[in-house]
Amino acid sequence: MYYVWPRVTGREMWSWRLASWHVWLTIAGATLMFTGLVVQGFIQGTMLESGAEFVDSLVEMKPWWFARTLAGATMDVGFVLMVVNFYQTARHGKPFQEPNPELSRQLEAKPAGETLDWYGRPSAVFIIAGLIFFAAAVMVQGVIPSHTVELNSNKVTDEATGLPILASDYTPLEQRGRHIYIREGCWYCHSQYIRPVAGETMRWGPLSQLGEYDFDQPQMLSTRRIGPDLNRVGRKYGDGWHVAHHWDPRQVVPDSIMPRFPWLFEKGKDGTPVLNDEGKEVVAYIQKLGTNIGDWREGFAPTSLVAGEASMTSQADSAEQLALGSKVYARRCAGCHGAKGDGKGQSAPFLDVKPRDFTSGVFKFHSTPGADALPTDQDLYVTITHGLWGTPMPPWYVLSSQQRVAVVKYVKTFSKAWKGRTAAEPIAVTPEPAVSENSLRHGGQVFTDNCAMCHGDTGRGDGPAADDLTDKWGFHVRPADFTLPAGVVGGVKLGHDGPHIFKTAMNGVGGTPMPVFAETLAPQDVWDVAHFVQSIRIEAHMKELEHRGLAPVDASKARMRLWQNISPAAEQGRIDASVVQGAAPSAKGGNP
Repeated sequence: MYYVWPRVTGREMWSWRLASWHVWLTIAGATLMFTGLVVQGFIQGTMLESGAEFVDSLVEMKPWWFARTLAGATMDVGFVLMVVNFYQTARHGKPFQEPNPELSRQLEAKPAGETLDWYGRPSAVFIIAGLIFFAAAVMVQGVIPSHTVELNSNKVTDEATGLPILASDYTPLEQRGRHIYIREGCWYCHSQYIRPVAGETMRWGPLSQLGEYDFDQPQMLSTRRIGPDLNRVGRKYGDGWHVAHHWDPRQVVPDSIMPRFPWLFEKGKDGTPVLNDEGKEVVAYIQKLGTNIGDWREGFAPTSLVAGEASMTSQADSAEQLALGSKVYARRCAGCHGAKGDGKGQSAPFLDVKPRDFTSGVFKFHSTPGADALPTDQDLYVTITHGLWGTPMPPWYVLSSQQRVAVVKYVKTFSKAWKGRTAAEPIAVTPEPAVSENSLRHGGQVFTDNCAMCHGDTGRGDGPAADDLTDKWGFHVRPADFTLPAGVVGGVKLGHDGPHIFKTAMNGVGGTPMPVFAETLAPQDVWDVAHFVQSIRIEAHMKELEHRGLAPVDASKARMRLWQNISPAAEQGRIDASVVQGAAPSAKGGNP
């Protein structure tokens, strides 16, 4: 530019000192920018590889964002100096004279008889190297792949069964939400592609599959990692969590750098902001992401854990644990549960399912006997790790086991219920019997006699008493709909696995009308009910797979794998062939 501009304008450069400043500022800024990008890559890559939480990697990178801002500002200042210099040159520069005109003429002169072929001319080189090669790159990397059979197929592998099914297109509501997502620039910070590196499958979910993107134009794979990957975010959080998060992300995640989106809200009847139509469309789109590979959360390894880690605690280090728990609670829990643990955090008004009030000492899920029995540390550890499906309570497996144990200790300090008391011994989970037709038939009858009043004859949570149920805090609660996939609002909270259903039925659900059946039913009866409840979900799951193109020849194989995912007895082969071949009997004798 500094060679061409004087010859274009016919004037000498106005200030070579400014030109020098421009060059050195650009070099310094580019060097700092490159250094910052490299360092940030190493920081985030190393932290994610070691299993750190994503938001913690953002905290560590914030100083380098300032360095990149400084680098960009440095180059911008240099650019401004160049513009000023060029302007002054055109207006006030002295007439330009070629420093060595004789040498220039010699360089431009052609030897006698020299001829140039067409490919030796500068214009031809530009056309070939610039336009043709660029067009070829676009065709090879963009156009041709988008028209291959593989990239135009919506066939995917169902994660739960390992069998081929078809991905589904967006509904009109979800499609409008996708347009808003693109309009608001969400794709710039959030990628939608699970890569086979840095433990991404343990952090986000199963690897991305080609057929998932058949309905995505454009495909928002993204390389930015300022925000967490969203390819599997669907059903990870309840709708209420997304409402609070879009209103003010820092109320939910204090370290978040995500902007607020108040234009997606309108004033509700009680003055609390509620989502407008556009907000509802965005949330619908987000809840769709990652669901095209089936109900994979039921068997997601990081949440399908044994709670033994929580027992690895001692009173000797309780003070240190409480300090760590207080710190983690303030960053991860107080936004919903409140700084005092009373369930009145800043985000609580936005949540459809209200956060637990820890001061009461009543917890829904516990392995200990009694209606409102104190849970064990292991029970609280499981809830924190797994989260509660369909509610704003997310899974916290991204925290280290040490942090989760510390939070368990700290949560117990909010209630006097723990003063001088310890949780009772968990009930014994008796060995699971075989999954048989007799077990399902008897379980259906016991279900009709004891559960259908609330959960309904077919387990959809629509029994005669369902509309009038409230919890201990006065909030309306609905019985679980056993047909729903993991994470869908209204379904089970901790999974359809046999041991969990057994303990929930035996001990009840704290603070709710769910009774303690250990007082009226034998363990064998409860196991039969558990099998019947599991059959309700499995048959609903089979209908979902059939709707998504599961081949009829694969039906028995799919049903067997679904049973194995949630029943240790089935995994050991203790399941009747007749159960695998067809639908289980319902409480009324038909199919659920």
